[in-house]
Amino acid sequence: MSTSRTLIDSNGTSQHLGDQLASGGEGAVHCISNNPTLVAKIYHQPPFGSLAEKLRLMVTLTTPKLLEFCAWPASLLYEPRTRQLVGFVMPRLHNCQPIQRLFNPAQRFKYFSRAGWDFQIRACLNLAAAFDEVHKSGCVVGDVNESNIQVTPQAIVKLIDCDSFQISYNGRTFPCPVGKPEYTPPELQNKPLSSVIRTVNHDCFGLAVLIYQLLIVGRHPYAGKLPPNLQDHTLGALIARFLFVQGRNAQAYGIAPPPFTPSLNDLPPEFASLFLRAFEPGRPGDERPRPSEWTRALRALEQGLVTCSADAGHKYWGRTSACIWCRLSRDGYDYYYGVAGDSGSFELRRDKLEEILRRISACENFSVTYDRSRFLSQQPIIPRAIPEALGQLRARYEAVRSDMRRKYAELEQARDRLAAANKQQLMAGKTEIEHRLAEKLQSLQADLRAIMDTVTVERYKSRYVNVAIGGICLVGIIALIVSPLNFIIGALGGIMCMLGSALAVLYNYSRLQTPAERRFAEIRNQQRRLQKEAEVQMRVLREQLEGKEQAAAKALREEMQRFEKALEQIRSRFHEIYNEEMRGRQQAYQLAESRIIELEAKYSQIVAQCQAQLQKSALEARQAVDHCHTLESKYNREMMELENTSRHQAFLRHLRLYQIIDAEIPGIGPGRKQALMFHGIVSAADIEEERILAIPGFGERLTSYLLDWREEVIEQFTFDPRRNVALKDRQSINQKYCKLQNDILRNVESR
Repeated sequence: MSTSRTLIDSNGTSQHLGDQLASGGEGAVHCISNNPTLVAKIYHQPPFGSLAEKLRLMVTLTTPKLLEFCAWPASLLYEPRTRQLVGFVMPRLHNCQPIQRLFNPAQRFKYFSRAGWDFQIRACLNLAAAFDEVHKSGCVVGDVNESNIQVTPQAIVKLIDCDSFQISYNGRTFPCPVGKPEYTPPELQNKPLSSVIRTVNHDCFGLAVLIYQLLIVGRHPYAGKLPPNLQDHTLGALIARFLFVQGRNAQAYGIAPPPFTPSLNDLPPEFASLFLRAFEPGRPGDERPRPSEWTRALRALEQGLVTCSADAGHKYWGRTSACIWCRLSRDGYDYYYGVAGDSGSFELRRDKLEEILRRISACENFSVTYDRSRFLSQQPIIPRAIPEALGQLRARYEAVRSDMRRKYAELEQARDRLAAANKQQLMAGKTEIEHRLAEKLQSLQADLRAIMDTVTVERYKSRYVNVAIGGICLVGIIALIVSPLNFIIGALGGIMCMLGSALAVLYNYSRLQTPAERRFAEIRNQQRRLQKEAEVQMRVLREQLEGKEQAAAKALREEMQRFEKALEQIRSRFHEIYNEEMRGRQQAYQLAESRIIELEAKYSQIVAQCQAQLQKSALEARQAVDHCHTLESKYNREMMELENTSRHQAFLRHLRLYQIIDAEIPGIGPGRKQALMFHGIVSAADIEEERILAIPGFGERLTSYLLDWREEVIEQFTFDPRRNVALKDRQSINQKYCKLQNDILRNVESR
């Protein structure tokens, strides 16, 4: 059923109710749509008075530990409009089952099929921790019973219906008004619980009952085999009289534990003391074991567990002489049958067989080819040590080369410095020569300028004379041109031309030999001579410097020749030793070559033998593979035979798990159950019409009720070969054929 109701919590946060998860007498539990980790309990009638005060107090007592172990009220819920208290928010439980489904063997097979005794011990530890946390908060559970305790698949215990707990705070107590007789201590039996103030000691009785049921295959500590003369067979009456079935009082009354259940001797001695303190009367002031005491004992028991060698699903206390569950299973009551899970089944390793066949085919087609070069190239090369003399020569050679490089670098630097100095000296000499030349040329330049003035005047005069003579000649030429007109004029013109030419020749000849011009020519010649002398001096200086450089280069060559000679001597000695070493190695190589040839011949012989053996092994391997293929059919036949013989045993085991003392059968109350147990009718497997009718007080009507209940139990039986065939029998067959197959495969692989 779904709802869209919206409420607000104590903090004013809106909580949207979702689907209804459960419903009871007081209220219903809904999921919260906006928070999947919480649920809401909504009362059918709004809580008021002491219940409302109790809920408010519980919210103030909330701790993270209480929320971890309990469905504790974390916040109150109100109607948004009226602020009316309607319920509370608590942690949501996921995948939980009532604790009865864990300690009852028949229900445990259905709801906790893989839970062994170690799982139940772990649940006991968590149950004690939950009670301890409630007591630390100052509260008392009060109504301890199997319906108010849930268990997860991880053995975590959760307490529910916490609003029924007894809450005490600041001197005020809100009692727990209800209780179940089976978990109510003797001092509170038949008392009005609504007016009783519970104590931690009262809770410890219910805790001890639950721990006993978890450890002793679901049996109640006061439910056993009772004598016929005992008037009241109800558990409440037995609890009120302290008739613990494994205690001292029970022995005095002739009460015995139920058949086919563990005894206190199957637990560490500390547990007998704890259970006797919890279930039998003690001295005034004595208290029942607290949760912390159970925790210490249970941890020691958990650490002392061992795994049965016959059935991995059997865990028992290692100080006992043998596995208690194997002892009970021999009587037909295997309480932890199938807990270890499926032992697996024999499977033919087809992939392995196919691989073997491929390898056989490869072996049959195998041919060996020997390639010496490829074989030798794959071998690790271990270099032979270099002779010490060669190493010394090499070191010396490197030292000389290093000295040569260093000396060469030094001479190169010296040559570079000499070249730089020569260049500088050449520049200085050139400057000095040019300076002296300039001084001499400067003095000649003054004389040259003075002479130049005289030469210039004479040249101007000569130019004017030449012009006059040229004029005379020009007149004579003109006269010649016009001579046909006048003979006299022509004759005079010719004479004038001749005369002018003669004058020009004489004048110019006399002018070439003037003193000024001769002095001018001398100065010019002197200038040229000075320049040639300067060039000669520069050439001499350059030759001197080049001579120094050539001397330095010669020294460098001589030094390098000396080093080369030393290196050549070292190389010569190196080659002598090297050649000697190589001759030795060549001899070793030739010896190895002859050894290899010998080994190759032996190798060919071995290969031929191996190929013959390989063919034989391949044939035997094929036969072994064929044998493996026959194992599967043999295994299936043997497992089928085992299943046929195990079906009846599984049927009886199923009936024995449903014990009459736990059943609700019309007309069969505690007294009649005790009468049936007294006559050996304990479980559905013991119900037979003749046996029932032979018991006084059991007529056809009660017998039919028992037979009908037996038929209901029979209808619940299903046979699963993987679970209902005895684990040890399946393991025996599986191991047998697995061993056969492994032996065959191992034999094949070893060939």
